[in-house]
Amino acid sequence: MADTKISAMPNASALTGAEFVPVVQSGANVKTTVGDIFTSLAYAEMYIAAGTASQTTSSTPNTFTKLTCFATNSLSNNCTPDQANDRVTIIQGGVYQVQFYCTFTNSNNKTFSFRLFNESTATAYANTVVKSTTTTTNPLFLAYSAIVAIGSGESIIVQVACATASETIIVSDANISVIQVSPA
Repeated sequence: MADTKISAMPNASALTGAEFVPVVQSGANVKTTVGDIFTSLAYAEMYIAAGTASQTTSSTPNTFTKLTCFATNSLSNNCTPDQANDRVTIIQGGVYQVQFYCTFTNSNNKTFSFRLFNESTATAYANTVVKSTTTTTNPLFLAYSAIVAIGSGESIIVQVACATASETIIVSDANISVIQVSPA
């Protein structure tokens, strides 16, 4: 079978719902709509803005616990953001880009780790480490991004740990977004 090269129209996203015929070098025409392409992808987001609630890390050093700060579900399609339980459940399995951003304060000179965790499979993914360098309440910022395979019905969360036991943080702003980049 010969390679088939398809060239799409530029700025196709502006044509949502419009029908177009890609140019296929083999001579075959394939009809689809731009809306078909974009509505099949899954995504979800949840966040907190200007938060003030505190959370204490595990009483065992370097032991991860669920980050319980999210206050608002945002846009979603084929995923279920659940701010009440601080998780996103995947309805349509596939490969996803997951991004997490967070600003928090603490009153100690400590090292914190945050990671993405699949509750359903007990799998840890990307993580980042941040250290407060002074004993102040200056906000710390952290972020990570990961591309991971997540199955249908699986739930992902963010976890936090501290190198010392029972440290308190206050998450002021946080956002987790899950964007499907490829079907299962």
